[in-house]
Amino acid sequence: MRKVFKPAPILFCFLSLVVFFFVGIYLAVLTGAGDGQMLAAGAIVLMWGVISAGIALVLSLFFAFNLPHRIIVKANWILLGLLLVFYAITHYRYSVRQEEQEQRRIEEEKERERRQTKPAEPVGMWKDQEHQNYLLTSLSKFAPEDKDQLGIGFFKPDFFQFQTLYFYGGVNLEKSRMDHMPQDSLCFSPAGELAPTIEYAPPWLVPEYLKMDYQVLFFKVLGVGYDFVKVEVNKTNGQTAFLDKSQGEFLNWAEFLLSIHSVEFLDPETGNVHLKPLSYASTVNKKFDFMQPLLVEEDWMFVRLLTDGMVEQGKGWIQWKKDGELMISYSIFG
Repeated sequence: MRKVFKPAPILFCFLSLVVFFFVGIYLAVLTGAGDGQMLAAGAIVLMWGVISAGIALVLSLFFAFNLPHRIIVKANWILLGLLLVFYAITHYRYSVRQEEQEQRRIEEEKERERRQTKPAEPVGMWKDQEHQNYLLTSLSKFAPEDKDQLGIGFFKPDFFQFQTLYFYGGVNLEKSRMDHMPQDSLCFSPAGELAPTIEYAPPWLVPEYLKMDYQVLFFKVLGVGYDFVKVEVNKTNGQTAFLDKSQGEFLNWAEFLLSIHSVEFLDPETGNVHLKPLSYASTVNKKFDFMQPLLVEEDWMFVRLLTDGMVEQGKGWIQWKKDGELMISYSIFG
């Protein structure tokens, strides 16, 4: 027992406890023990360190009883060296993390300044009158040119609340929006008493639907994450980007179709209105000019059949998409 209470064995037990606490911590980090555990991740990593230190303490007491004094002294030097290595690694990781946080703070300040500063005069868009006219005179009736990219819905930016809509690329979906820098932006004039107008847009911007005189702007959505939505920003070439989800409203296809004025068959010759949402169900033989959505149920839609004079001719079911392809065109304003 006296042997244990000598300085070298006591130091040996203490160093073993501390060193193997770090060993447990770094083993947890390297094996990803806390990955995906949210708030519990820190507790899990700490538990690995405590368990490793506890085992090391028990073993160190055993060795302190049984090993010669000279071996314990040598072991102390080895453990001290390992402790210094762990300290150096920990200090380096801490310094890197502090630098990243400082860089993030600087980037956030730059972004806030950018929000408050009027963007520079655009290089291409508004100097290209043909492009400007194309954007501002989008047709109200629309059917996607690329049927293989129907998307999962639409994103409607809130340009009344956000004067600048930021476009992001190269997004890490595991990180928040504040960890990313925008690559470009779409800037709107302040609403005031009049409807907002576009002051600047990238030269490549061709959204699904743009009609600012009616205060309507839609992007086709290809994917939705926690902080971002992946959208198609140019429907002519399929170019994509990410938008901050909090800067607008995501509408899936069902919600979008219920918000529009009317729909029509892409091919009136083959389009049929059925009594039930079944392709073999009886058809409705009524003359009508357009259909108004009432209910969307998977690939089928329950509609009112209307004439141009808004006289209802009946109701029925139509198949609005098939095998991922849109079977209708839609009109937002009629």
